[in-house]
Amino acid sequence: MSYVAYASVPSRLPGDGMEHNFEKYGTNVVNNMGLPYEYASNMHYGRYGFSINGQATMLPIYNDNGLMGQQQFVTGWDWLRANRHYNCPGAWSAPINAEELAKGTYLHEYKAEDDAALEDSPQEVVEALPQEDIVPDKVSVVEFAQ
Repeated sequence: MSYVAYASVPSRLPGDGMEHNFEKYGTNVVNNMGLPYEYASNMHYGRYGFSINGQATMLPIYNDNGLMGQQQFVTGWDWLRANRHYNCPGAWSAPINAEELAKGTYLHEYKAEDDAALEDSPQEVVEALPQEDIVPDKVSVVEFAQ
């Protein structure tokens, strides 16, 4: 899904050689893995991405709640998108709590503590296994807090 329907780029970007970062692509090139567009994705450019003069280079068309291009947390959709990209087991089945994901609930909540983003502690140590040793019953599943 291209950003065109969700964010606007000022027609006069500074000529800094970064214009290629704002190319428009069709669905034959861009694949959002069947997931909705998300301003809060940590993979989204921020308002001032690639700016050389301090002016905005991308503006949300809809309310982004000030989260466009944030880098403090990974959203639930980000995790699911990455899992689908790498074809992880279960990634293409319905998420456990699709309603929560759709409302923008995140797998790792942002916790403000002295202006630092803290990630929830992992529940177990993850071992690096050779690819051939990974079996479905050893794959971690992240469950959403109810």
